[in-house]
Amino acid sequence: MVDVYTVLSNERYTESLYSSYLGLVPDFGVGFAILSADTEAPTDLNAQADSIGDVVLEALMVTAIEQAAENFGGVYKLAAINSSITVSLRYPSGVIHRWIQQQRHRLLRNAR
Repeated sequence: MVDVYTVLSNERYTESLYSSYLGLVPDFGVGFAILSADTEAPTDLNAQADSIGDVVLEALMVTAIEQAAENFGGVYKLAAINSSITVSLRYPSGVIHRWIQQQRHRLLRNAR
């Protein structure tokens, strides 16, 4: 779940022909603004905001996983005690592929 803080400028003010919809997504450090004008009535911007949520937030989540995989995925080794762990991150979560601790395969042992 991702928090999105929003405000609609023309809520309960039907006499204005201008509308704005602002959104902030603190988890990703991004925000968006939708501005519109109409000649007859204020525009309902909820559909546009939903489109942003469906497309942009999904892309941000995929990008976050890709960046986490690039920054944290890989093999971590400690030769002094012959231990290693292999981590990869795939949407929507991370996976430990291999875990060796003091020459023992811990994934096989813990799976029993």
